[in-house]
Amino acid sequence: MKKLVKAGLLSAALLATVVVSAAEKMNVKVLGAKALNISLTGVAQGESLSIVDKSGITLFSETLDQAAVLEKTFDLTYLPEGVYFLESNEDKKINVAPILIANNKVSLINGGAKVYNEPRIVVTDAVAKVILDNSSKADVVIIVKDADDEELLRSEVLTAENIYKKFDFSTLPKGNSYTITVKEDDYYFIKEINL
Repeated sequence: MKKLVKAGLLSAALLATVVVSAAEKMNVKVLGAKALNISLTGVAQGESLSIVDKSGITLFSETLDQAAVLEKTFDLTYLPEGVYFLESNEDKKINVAPILIANNKVSLINGGAKVYNEPRIVVTDAVAKVILDNSSKADVVIIVKDADDEELLRSEVLTAENIYKKFDFSTLPKGNSYTITVKEDDYYFIKEINL
């Protein structure tokens, strides 16, 4: 009987790690070794669903049509080992569920699902303004890089509830593209701008 109770508790613990919910918007289930089922509720027209790697590179992205519930299955056998993020982006909110691919199988990172506020980046007269609602008071760093991926500017670690940071591009060459990366904890939001 003791073995049966232990086996039951172990099964319940394993089952608990198979489903992750990001703010009740996105439910993710592991299907087999390297497949996932994603269920989104209350999908708005123009919402997007993406898979992003740890460095912020988008590997898959799809713009969605309005639906009460959307189900999507992903085969991740082509992805190498590492950490990836499933993202649902709607109305300036980004629902994120991190996944790990290791030992030829995919697993969900328990407790890692979060909702992020999308930073607003406004460029006017060679000045970029980054505005972020950081109500969780997470550690935020803002990095500006050129087209060759060379770091040009970096903010200090910002932890304020409302972040407002300006970057002056007036001394940088015009006609070039730059990236502004907002790193909040382990999550990256990347936007390309052209001057």
